[in-house]
Amino acid sequence: MPDSSDNQRPVKTGRYYDPIEYFVTTEEKSVKKRDPYFSNLKFILIFLVILGHLMEKHIYTNHDLYIIYTAIYMVHMPLFAFISGYFSKNSHKKLNHVWKIGGQYLLLHLGRLLVNLLITGEIGDWKSPYWYFWYLLSLFCWKSMGIFILYIKKYVDPKMTGIFRLSIVIVTIIIGCFSGALWWIGRAYSLSRTLVFFPFYYMGLCCSNKVINRIKEIRPSRKLLLVFMSFTITLILGSWLFCFVPVTFFVPCRGI
Repeated sequence: MPDSSDNQRPVKTGRYYDPIEYFVTTEEKSVKKRDPYFSNLKFILIFLVILGHLMEKHIYTNHDLYIIYTAIYMVHMPLFAFISGYFSKNSHKKLNHVWKIGGQYLLLHLGRLLVNLLITGEIGDWKSPYWYFWYLLSLFCWKSMGIFILYIKKYVDPKMTGIFRLSIVIVTIIIGCFSGALWWIGRAYSLSRTLVFFPFYYMGLCCSNKVINRIKEIRPSRKLLLVFMSFTITLILGSWLFCFVPVTFFVPCRGI
């Protein structure tokens, strides 16, 4: 069986063996094996989403929960954007996939407006995406902007690629920070979230497999230390930042 993993030898890099990726061939299509590293990370992020939802009704009556809630959203949403960018490296080759995401959002958004019209007799706020539909709209925008940047990158000297990427990250971070000061940039068309989280998407888009493999080679004890330090720093920054910026800037919440 030529496509079987039994006929492939694992490659050792440092102290660990790289995970074997192979294709299981069927009569219809080939299915690529999932990377357990990212599967576990997605599970943790989804768990944080559920945990955040459980906290929403109590964050305005419990200050400690409010700090934990803001810390969660300062971590897991940038990571979601980063992962989306990491797995979007071939978006410019699969434009149909990009348009499919836009079509999914449009279908869900129009369905929500239709339900509002049938129940209340009014369309409602058609400019703002309903609840977490915003991620589909932002993802569509991120992929489109990523394709545009990759198109520009073709005309950049290969020696200047690193400077070009760094410049894009710095400029998009500045735009994301200053977008919060402009009154006309808000939840409408998910514009604020698209601008704020795009730098993380672009960093994921530029992240190579070599960087991920280096992270995998870090000792588990050091990984736990880095995670603890990152969470502590985020918690401190979150408790300070959200004394001035409401958490509703990132996600709509409804207190009791």
